Amino acid sequence: DVDVSTTDSAINITVQEKFSIIPVPFAFAQSDNWGGGLILLDNNAFGIMDKAAIGGFVTKESWRLLAQYSHIQTRDAFCGWYTSINGGKSTTKLRDEDSDLLLEYDSSNLTASAGLTKKFTPWLKAYIESGVNMCKVDDDTPHSEFIITALFGLTVSTSTWDGTFLNTTSLSVSASENFSLWHEHYYTFSAKAVWEQHLVQRLRIISNATAFYAPDIPVAFSKNQSITGTSLLNSAYRVSVIAGGSTGLEWGIKKFSLGMPAIYAQYQICRADNVLCGDTWGHGPVLGFKFYLSKI
Repeated sequence: DVDVSTTDSAINITVQEKFSIIPVPFAFAQSDNWGGGLILLDNNAFGIMDKAAIGGFVTKESWRLLAQYSHIQTRDAFCGWYTSINGGKSTTKLRDEDSDLLLEYDSSNLTASAGLTKKFTPWLKAYIESGVNMCKVDDDTPHSEFIITALFGLTVSTSTWDGTFLNTTSLSVSASENFSLWHEHYYTFSAKAVWEQHLVQRLRIISNATAFYAPDIPVAFSKNQSITGTSLLNSAYRVSVIAGGSTGLEWGIKKFSLGMPAIYAQYQICRADNVLCGDTWGHGPVLGFKFYLSKI
């Protein structure tokens, strides 16, 4: 509201901020797993454009709570910073490429980390991070782990808005050294490339490739195919080394006040080393659905 007084030339301006807390529900279903949860996002925490999130999720055999906060690098600041914590309980199953059960265990997990981000140019950003990662296995098979992590990463990226999608071209690399209080330490290396390009209205090319290398990673901290964005292996295939990628098309169906549904079709490929034994690779077409929420 603007109130202009003609007698003393005073202007009173009242600014009302848009609601910045956004609830983000999500759910998924696979042949051997299901899950869902809710995250509350605040895109303008304390009115200074910081980002905050709190929430949790459950799956068929796990639950987890999480919270994180990030302070952006302002014009007069040397860097930005962020911190996060999450924890929960899970029943983990490890299977081979034929879905035969290799190992099953119950565990409690807690991860806490903090880091600094430095934006050198509009397209170049670096970050350093340190934290702790604890996994307490009920019967100590595999071994419980307590890790202190030091990580460095570098990201080169550009993005453009085409009226429907935020199209991104980026390359990210990171390396970490992980010091174990109970067992031997290990290293990890990862790289990810993304290329998204507008074709015509509401249609774009989406391509990405990811590699992760940690041959000495403990079983309790092994990864699955989700780190590559592929869905060709069973979700219980845990890896120490994996490389994968996909390319295809994404179509935004129609914009609504709440957001926009979209469908995508990709051809995916991946090659992985099982953390316990053997290796495998896969390739094939994948169809999927997304819903992009509008900002409030």
